[in-house]
Amino acid sequence: MGSLILALAVAVIIAGFASLNSAPVSVSFLLWRAPEVSLALVIIISVFLGVIMAILFAIPQSVKQLTRISQLQAKLSKYESEAKKSNEEEKKQG
Repeated sequence: MGSLILALAVAVIIAGFASLNSAPVSVSFLLWRAPEVSLALVIIISVFLGVIMAILFAIPQSVKQLTRISQLQAKLSKYESEAKKSNEEEKKQG
């Protein structure tokens, strides 16, 4: 919930900043050149591309963490069943 509120706050700040900077600018990137476009549009597209890149870089780490969690849960289940069997054997003997 906190991260959603933070994301919304950042979005509002970026939107406000972009709306205050609506002057036309020309954009050049490598061999590509855009004619006069709104600076607000450039800001919004840049933020959007940054978010997409951050998500793409985070996916491998998330997959690795989920795999590790699954492995640890399997180990935990194994140890719990072994402990349960051990307790049952102790009750039978004692």
